[in-house]
Amino acid sequence: MVLKKVMNCAKCNSSNSIRKGLRNNKQRFYCKDCKRCYQSEYVYNAYKPETNNFIKSLLKESCGVRSIGRILHISKNTVLSRMLKISKQIKIPYFNKFGCEFNV
Repeated sequence: MVLKKVMNCAKCNSSNSIRKGLRNNKQRFYCKDCKRCYQSEYVYNAYKPETNNFIKSLLKESCGVRSIGRILHISKNTVLSRMLKISKQIKIPYFNKFGCEFNV
């Protein structure tokens, strides 16, 4: 009996993936649904899925870009690019309260 190690895709969370070789002695997988390659575990902290949440929480605590890079052990340029990606996901809130204006 052959056991297959099934990994869920980090992008689309699909289990329709196959093993796709080794890189630096880490198993790589290929998702057939979204056609992306991913690894089971990463060495560089910027590739970990929880990095964006850490960046958001550190920005709320008013940490600077270089200090976030030092804390998370990633490049300041990576922090800046992730901040831009996070900021594009923010939607403008809709306020409709009897014609009042809200200034921030």
